[in-house]
Amino acid sequence: MHVSPINPTHNSPTSVQVLHSLMRFGRIVRFRWTLVAVSLCATTVLGLLYFATVDRSYQARAQLLVQQTGPIVTSNGTTDGLTQQGMLPTYERLFTSTVVLEGALQRLMDQPREHRIDLIQIPRENWVTHLRNNMSVRSLRLTNVLEISFTSRSPQAAEAIVQALVDSYMQFMKANHETVAEELVTILRNERQSVEEQLHEKEQQLVDAKRSFGDIGLRDATQTLHPLVQRVVRINESLIEAQQSRLKLQATLASVETGLAHGADVRQHLFAVEPIVGRDVVATTLGLSDQDGATVAKLEQKLLDDETELDSLREHFGMRHPKVGQLIDSIRQTRAYLNDYQASVNRRSERLQNSDFGSMLVDMLKQEVRKAEAQERNLSDEYGRAQADAVQLQGRFEEIAMLQREVDRLLNFNHTLLNHIDSIDINQNQSDVRVEIVSRPNAGRKPVAPNALIVLFSCVGGGLCIGAGLVYIVDVLDDRFRSLDEMKLQLQTPILALIRQLEAKAETGIQALQMAVAPDAVAGEAFRTLRTTLAFSGDILDCVAVSSSEPGDGKTTIIANLGVSFAQTGRRTLLIDADLRRPGLTKLLERKGDMGLSEVLRSEGSLRDAVATSLYATEQPGLDLIPSGARPLDPTGLLSSSRFAELLEWASAHYDQVLVDSPPMLVASDAAIVGRLAGGMMLVVQPQKNHRRLVVRAIEEARAVSLNLVGLIVNRLTNEPSQAYYDDGYGYGYAYGEVDQVNDDESQLATAGETGDLVEDEADLFADEPHVLPFPHGSESTVSVESKPMLRERDVRRAA
Repeated sequence: MHVSPINPTHNSPTSVQVLHSLMRFGRIVRFRWTLVAVSLCATTVLGLLYFATVDRSYQARAQLLVQQTGPIVTSNGTTDGLTQQGMLPTYERLFTSTVVLEGALQRLMDQPREHRIDLIQIPRENWVTHLRNNMSVRSLRLTNVLEISFTSRSPQAAEAIVQALVDSYMQFMKANHETVAEELVTILRNERQSVEEQLHEKEQQLVDAKRSFGDIGLRDATQTLHPLVQRVVRINESLIEAQQSRLKLQATLASVETGLAHGADVRQHLFAVEPIVGRDVVATTLGLSDQDGATVAKLEQKLLDDETELDSLREHFGMRHPKVGQLIDSIRQTRAYLNDYQASVNRRSERLQNSDFGSMLVDMLKQEVRKAEAQERNLSDEYGRAQADAVQLQGRFEEIAMLQREVDRLLNFNHTLLNHIDSIDINQNQSDVRVEIVSRPNAGRKPVAPNALIVLFSCVGGGLCIGAGLVYIVDVLDDRFRSLDEMKLQLQTPILALIRQLEAKAETGIQALQMAVAPDAVAGEAFRTLRTTLAFSGDILDCVAVSSSEPGDGKTTIIANLGVSFAQTGRRTLLIDADLRRPGLTKLLERKGDMGLSEVLRSEGSLRDAVATSLYATEQPGLDLIPSGARPLDPTGLLSSSRFAELLEWASAHYDQVLVDSPPMLVASDAAIVGRLAGGMMLVVQPQKNHRRLVVRAIEEARAVSLNLVGLIVNRLTNEPSQAYYDDGYGYGYAYGEVDQVNDDESQLATAGETGDLVEDEADLFADEPHVLPFPHGSESTVSVESKPMLRERDVRRAA
């Protein structure tokens, strides 16, 4: 037998718990649908009575167009069209003001009595409040239209009251806005005078600022720069050139000094410093003059001309011609002179290497560097002063610009005020707010209240809510199962058998069992039905446990009778009392004080030897018993050990049917352990005694640990009416010690309450099984355990 691990705890997600609770409440509502139906009927009747008896209400509506005839001038001199719509809430609230309402009431007093049908039974001091509570004023979106409505018991009265409200409102607006134009002109003129004074002051400040600054009118030009700014640019360019010149002089000086230090020829630097020290200085140093230079240039040009002419004459006269000879002599003399001159310059230059020319050149460069540094400092100081003047210039520019903007704003505002004053003077005798009636008061002949759809939906919604509340209250107060249908619907678990309560024949022993005393009686049909249900369930249930939600439900009596029923068909049946805390099966079959399950589980030797000393035959042939034995200190630890699993494997191999009596589900975790090790578990329910929530909790705990819950066995059914289910006379005492007296509920006999179609001879189902008992304790001859293999062929197929 495969043993699955047991998880004693189970934490379901909150969403799953909520969904489960809702589904369970839905099943409860479905079962107690009569309460919901009665609530719906009651609310429907009340709704019909209300609809038939309540006074009808009619509503009249009218629409007014409210417009501002003149523009609204803001503080910046502009007109704001949106402000006119912003005034609509003010015009809207004026309708509910006391002045307007009192004016409407004065008009109603002059009208027929039926127009005051809503005010007749109300004290005069409450009329204004009544009108305010029954009227509605709203502005239509994105328009200047106000909609006024009033609800009354008469359509004529509704129209009359709305018309009185409109007339009172229009008179109020006319009386309060006719003189507004004159007052507004006075206000605007005072405002214009103040603006002119401010304008004059700002213009004077602007003129003073321009005069003190010396403004030449160039600040607004986009292409022309102010002279101060141009001066900053020019000084900056000169400063950059001075810095570049100083850097070149410093680089040349460093090169010359390095060449002198290493004995290098400084003549290579002579012409490099020419742009710096001047051409005249270099020529004088080399012993040259401007005249020498001009002479050399002329000779070089003459030499070039003679050579050109010589080439031309050779083509025509030949080399012997006198003129050709003269040209050749002239060219020779000119070259000789130029060569001698160049040699003289070279000799002078060579003499410079041996003179103090290097020191002179260094001194010249140092002097030029000092001049460049002084010029750079002067330019830098001048640039700083010019930059400060330019920054100050920009600040004055901003000051003048701000004054100019302020002057322009005041000028615009002054012109706007002047134009508005002129427009008001033209319409001096007209109101600045115009109110016109867009649609006159009109009341439909169809009442607006009561609304049939609203009443219908209210009745249905109220009936469902009241019905659901009644179902919940009844479900809380009535915590018993009132019928088998309710039990099956709420527990969602099949009912295997119905056991009726019968009078007990004896207190203990095999004679206390209905199936042993009268197996053919009608009362035993329930156990035969249960036996057949297990045989044809489709699952292999040759080892099954029986438990209950709480003590005293009769599980011990049921498992004992079921064991006798199996044994009567020729099936070798073993009863195991696994309730180590309160062993009812052991007491019922009078094996108290004998060795049993606790000794087998505590033993360390061979399982066969341990079982041989704890297995007892009963008076019913084919039915053996392993009692609970001595009470252990830790029943849960013994049942969760591998020894108990091995015992069930052994029992399944040697018996056709194994029935295990386990403790109640809600007392300890022993039942979950036994149920997981066995092939399945049947739960005994006593409707008259068990609380519904306890049974639901027991089933939820069984499913939480993945128990194979085969079904329910309903015990102790009576013919009394369902009110007996409210009996609270039961005890939950579940002692953990040995009890001297067997409970009456565990000694009750059972009978069939639900029958099924059985085969004609049920014993034929098990005719192929030999009737052999494995060493029953107390018999004259003991059959060896070796006489039967550990696993039958059926068990091998199940394992595969």
